[in-house]
Amino acid sequence: MDEFNTVPAPAPAPETGAAASVLAPPQPEPQVADEPFHDEETADAFLGLMESSIQPPADPSAYTFPYEQGAKLDAEQQQQDTTLRTWMHAAGLPADIGSAIASDVDAFASRVAGFTEEQHQLQQRETLATLERAFGEARTAELVKLARGLVAQLDAKHGGAVSAWLDATGVGNSPNLVAQLGMHAERIALVAKARGVRRGVRK
Repeated sequence: MDEFNTVPAPAPAPETGAAASVLAPPQPEPQVADEPFHDEETADAFLGLMESSIQPPADPSAYTFPYEQGAKLDAEQQQQDTTLRTWMHAAGLPADIGSAIASDVDAFASRVAGFTEEQHQLQQRETLATLERAFGEARTAELVKLARGLVAQLDAKHGGAVSAWLDATGVGNSPNLVAQLGMHAERIALVAKARGVRRGVRK
């Protein structure tokens, strides 16, 4: 198994040239088109099922990264470990989803390591094609928009470092990462809508 700590540390995104990452900025805010909640009962039922799906663990150390327990990390690797855990925690990723994303990121980063800019752009197109085969064109566009919005929010908190790292490592072209972040952003938006409906009814 490739070790997660072999992924390059976060680096500034190139200042010029076409973005080669599906999750590259600029990013719009996440939007959910339809209002699925019409009353307090519906909103409460939804929140009872979904609120836990946007709750991060109490401590970022709860995320499982794909290297052996007790592995010795040097200072740079430890910094990267801490940074990635911080980002996942800030995104509100539950431990199981965050851990699954970490495993995917490890495998995908190893596969695209050393890609040229042209190869990254090809991968971007292949990633979109993969998502469209799985979800259809319209749903893929929605998931990409939502995922970009979530990355934009993280960038606002971390000085643009998240999208820079996704672009520099090529990880922003992982189909699974794009889908997972998009669906997570959608859950966040739906929970926010349900909370708004509940507050409005109870006023």
